[in-house]
Amino acid sequence: MVNPVRTGTSFAAHSRADLAVLVPELLLCGQLIDRSGMAHLISAFGREGMAQVAIEEWQASSPWYTRRMQRALRYESDSVETIFKGLQLDIGAPPQFMDFRYRVDDHDHGEFWLDHCGALMDVEPLGDAYVTSMCHDIEDPTFDATALATNPHAQVRPIHRPPRRPEDRNPHCAWTVVIDPSHVPPAVEPHTEALGRTAAVATELSAIVEDGEGRPDYSGPLLSDVRFADFSKSALVRIAEEVCLQQHMLTLG
Repeated sequence: MVNPVRTGTSFAAHSRADLAVLVPELLLCGQLIDRSGMAHLISAFGREGMAQVAIEEWQASSPWYTRRMQRALRYESDSVETIFKGLQLDIGAPPQFMDFRYRVDDHDHGEFWLDHCGALMDVEPLGDAYVTSMCHDIEDPTFDATALATNPHAQVRPIHRPPRRPEDRNPHCAWTVVIDPSHVPPAVEPHTEALGRTAAVATELSAIVEDGEGRPDYSGPLLSDVRFADFSKSALVRIAEEVCLQQHMLTLG
């Protein structure tokens, strides 16, 4: 039997081309692992209990892992563009499951919409009550919690969202993001503060080196679609590690 420890199974053992394929799969994996747990929560606590757990886990984890990815790929800022870059690298918005589209108007204003939402496709057959739980009850506090990681005065608000009327409405939903000093920042919840004290938030992962083929970070303008094949190998290793840490933080949350 091959000993995986001795042969080396870290992400660094894989080629750049393989990592470019693996990273979006890891993003999708994080989403699907979390969604698979929702059925168990519904069985134990009902729809409203499931929604409360979902709110708390994303509120607790997303501000911390969002900031980590910003630092790792050197796109830290307080702008709408930075918020959108974070969503492109978030297990809450995997590119093979959700088709997010973005428009940046200026530093403080932008919109995003979903031309396709796999989560909605899962939940719509369950009826409007479940759709409302996901697209209203859960999204309202958790989108703001994610934006809080970039700018405490950012607000994410719906233009339209499901339940869809008419039933085939596209895009599936649309949202504005506005940064305004008059916006009162949402309260930092106790579960968010508690996760901030965990070792996961401070753990050191693989450093990104400057040499080598491909881009070592996500500085520069927002891309319509992130092409993981354009990143360097060491950047892809770090992204893969951060995505796995996102999964762990979500579990902690």
